[in-house]
Amino acid sequence: MDSRFEELLIQYAQADTKILQEEIERMLWTEFGTVRSVLVMDMSGFSRLTQKYGIVHYLSMVKRMQVTSQPIIEHLGDVYFKKKMYEKSLEKYEKALTLNHPQADKVKEKIQQLKRLLKQTHPESKRSTKAL
Repeated sequence: MDSRFEELLIQYAQADTKILQEEIERMLWTEFGTVRSVLVMDMSGFSRLTQKYGIVHYLSMVKRMQVTSQPIIEHLGDVYFKKKMYEKSLEKYEKALTLNHPQADKVKEKIQQLKRLLKQTHPESKRSTKAL
């Protein structure tokens, strides 16, 4: 996802007035707007909320959820790491990486370090040799 697009979605989600949200929505449509069909099957209330508030509102909710969830999932990986549950730790770091957080490089470094550790301590592990 384009970093400018993500930045605007976060600004929209954090805007404290409707006027500011409308201004940001205009910017999003001007810079990125296009008419497409969207099928989302696993987001509760997608059609209703999109019809009521517009797609930008809904996308900002998704982005806010990603920004909020990523550090929590990453921290769970840290907890598993401290408990020497390395496979679980790697699983959480990889999940955190899928959320496109601005600090993805930090998570990638943790994954690389953990894979090196797994390769040294558990050479039989299939996950330790998987490419990043």
